[in-house]
Amino acid sequence: LSDMFPDTSVTPKNLSKLLYSIGTHRKKSVDFMKNFIEGDQAIIDVTQIFSLSENMISATLGHNGNDCGLPQINMALLLSVEKKQPSFFRLVPGCISDVSIVTATIQEAGVKNAILIGDKGFYSGPNVKFLEKNRLGYVLPIKRNNLLIEYEPLTTGDKKDLDGYFLFEKRVVWFKERNTKGKHVILYLDSKLRTEEEKDLLTHVADKKYKMKDYYERQHTMGTIAVITNCKYKPEKIYGLLKSRIEIEQAFDAFKNILNSDRTYMRDDYHLEGWMFVNFVTLMLYYRIYEALRNKDLLNKFTPRDLILHFSRVNKLKIVDKWILSEVPKTTRHLAEKLKFNIPIP
Repeated sequence: LSDMFPDTSVTPKNLSKLLYSIGTHRKKSVDFMKNFIEGDQAIIDVTQIFSLSENMISATLGHNGNDCGLPQINMALLLSVEKKQPSFFRLVPGCISDVSIVTATIQEAGVKNAILIGDKGFYSGPNVKFLEKNRLGYVLPIKRNNLLIEYEPLTTGDKKDLDGYFLFEKRVVWFKERNTKGKHVILYLDSKLRTEEEKDLLTHVADKKYKMKDYYERQHTMGTIAVITNCKYKPEKIYGLLKSRIEIEQAFDAFKNILNSDRTYMRDDYHLEGWMFVNFVTLMLYYRIYEALRNKDLLNKFTPRDLILHFSRVNKLKIVDKWILSEVPKTTRHLAEKLKFNIPIP
């Protein structure tokens, strides 16, 4: 690369300037990401980036799943269900709650003709109103104590009071649809999940962490998932869309644990913005590798990390002012053939 681009300097000082320049031109980053946002199902979620930099204005104390007390920046991410790739990101101060992030994120991304799939932290009356005003679909789970949920059909134990069932990944899921206050709510009951939650709660009762009255109060809500939606799909498809959220959880896992993109060491907000954009592009490339493996039915044998490792063993050698390809390991050669990668084998 140094021969191909002799005038390129990759010193820490110049790279720092590059990240700062990218970070101060957010509009250009947004224009780039808008090329990958099209009308389909978009999953939204938030993760935290922790920082102790005194110059990081956005790093504030806030809520996070790990109960970590360090200053944090919230990163909102959109992921395309159909294309199975990240399509947009946005950084907000760590003190901003998930429910407050939806409106500005959708507006900046320019999402149109899509269905937004979130978690319980994204539901609110104003968010639903905003999505409907902009003619966007939504599938949003709601907390079990929400007054829009009607648990009465579950109190009798008679499945005739429910609307039906379907199989999801070999699990029986019952459902009950209800329209209340102009909103369509679907209540799902996963019997296996109910058994697991019941066992967990009664174990805590035996340990005297809870009382039996806690069990009696929750017995009809255990194993349930309630969803508010404006989509005209069948309950089975709505449930499938909701469960597709695992895709964005896997994206965050790759972002943090494989690409190590949450370890920034950046000094201020502009450097962090530039750093996150570069790593967002890296995550997109990671998903290109994932897609290549998936299309060739190789995901049961190789992960994107495996593929990167295998091909990192192939090098270019400069001998007497001539570049040649190094020896290619047998496994790497076979993998290249299966993926139809054009690598000139010496």
